[in-house]
Amino acid sequence: GFLVAEIFSFSHSSIPESAERILRILSPYPVQEVYVDDTGVGGGVTDLLSQSLGEKVQGVHFGGKARMPKYANARAQWAFELKDALSRKMLAISQNVDEPIWEKAVEQLASFRWEFTRGGAIRVFSTAQRSDIADCLLLAFACAQSSSDFLPKILPLEG
Repeated sequence: GFLVAEIFSFSHSSIPESAERILRILSPYPVQEVYVDDTGVGGGVTDLLSQSLGEKVQGVHFGGKARMPKYANARAQWAFELKDALSRKMLAISQNVDEPIWEKAVEQLASFRWEFTRGGAIRVFSTAQRSDIADCLLLAFACAQSSSDFLPKILPLEG
């Protein structure tokens, strides 16, 4: 299974400040891969982290192509995979995770809905005003599945 060890949430930071905070959080760990939501302002964070960490940094697009054609995009596939892992109790949450942040994550995950596109693919969307922490969990879980490394931190960036 997988463990969410900590969730960091910070808001109202500039792109350089966000990248610097991430580097400080990651500094105690032997980082082999860093995945960043590369959509929108995340692209700037990806660029700055790449300057420090090089090829270890991977920009990821939620709207990118899913591995399985029944999903409209990567986000839809990751949401269903996370839902499956949660139902099979493959995801544990550490007691180190701040309770208000975890409650916000649960609220955001509960706001996810799905529908079929005209082409018959599954699309996932959120009815919440924000879904940054839930999206961060999707990204961390998807990347953890594709990597043999333990992902010790989950970092939602609020803008």
